[in-house]
Amino acid sequence: MNSQPRKGEVGQPTTNKGHFAQTAKSAPATTNLPVEADGYTEMDVAVTDVLPRDLILDPEDNTFRTVASVDTLVDDVTVHVFNDDTADNTRPQLWHASDTVFVRRPTTPELAWDAPDGYIDEHLEASAVPDGAYVLDEDTNDYVKVNGDAFTDYGTGNTYLSLGPDERLVQFKSDATVSVRRTKTEAETLRDEAAAKEREKHDSFERSDTDGAVSQWASGISADRLRLEAQVVEQGGVHEFRALFDLEGNLVPAKNVQTRYGYAWAILSDPDDPNSDVTAWVNESKARKGAQRRKTMEKKGYREGIVKAPAKVMTGGSGTGLSGALTVSNYIGRADGGFSRDVEIVSTDDPGKDY
Repeated sequence: MNSQPRKGEVGQPTTNKGHFAQTAKSAPATTNLPVEADGYTEMDVAVTDVLPRDLILDPEDNTFRTVASVDTLVDDVTVHVFNDDTADNTRPQLWHASDTVFVRRPTTPELAWDAPDGYIDEHLEASAVPDGAYVLDEDTNDYVKVNGDAFTDYGTGNTYLSLGPDERLVQFKSDATVSVRRTKTEAETLRDEAAAKEREKHDSFERSDTDGAVSQWASGISADRLRLEAQVVEQGGVHEFRALFDLEGNLVPAKNVQTRYGYAWAILSDPDDPNSDVTAWVNESKARKGAQRRKTMEKKGYREGIVKAPAKVMTGGSGTGLSGALTVSNYIGRADGGFSRDVEIVSTDDPGKDY
């Protein structure tokens, strides 16, 4: 006889320490449409889509219990929930993978997670937990540092994580969803700052409409700059730029310069000094077709290509006063003065797309 708890039944407590439960005021009506309530979204979800920190409705006593972890094995899903009485352990609920359950899901990460500044909380499969991250340990209801990469035994389908200073080995199903806290990357921090600037822009408009146009413009420009800085960071501090090559594929000491007639290549006298004297000018082709631009440049003895070079975010524009401010924009420029031999060559022949 199968002694496992069946759908919705609560099994025996484990030795894990737990969190909290919330009593439902009344049994919520089952609906496929999410309903906002007290900072949470109430909705039906497939039990396979339940996440740690969701509040799942327990059909036994009509209470919401916080989900600690979710394990899926073929057609069976085990949802581990924190107890509501002594809050000192978790217990499993067994469901079928095709079941639908009712949950309260926090509407923002801030409500779902109480991560300190500089950290981010997320849900990951156990096999994807990175070294140095922190995993929510059900034994202590606290985050414990992971020592080393996750080890997966593909024969059994289990993943093992070494947790804490005692390097305690904890077993998970490889596809088990676990709660992970990790340090925010520099790019994530920059994007958070960009989002804050966008909120400043929005709040200014709500308060003063277009009377706050200058501060709104400044917040928008700052947000755009921060997003570009995040992009550069994610790219390892480099970016792809156009470069000039001879017909043998050798990099030519030249930098792309905007002139009164458009962009042109300034051939440098000293390949080790991007600020050295210009010995010649090579105008870019203005042809709309890439093939024609290549043909025109080849007649001059050159081809245009692509290199990866050190990059930084720059701000530029033209004009003065408020009208000039409208032309200001951010862009990713070269951080090496416009030319360096210490670059990664991506292509020695790339005339660009047709336009």
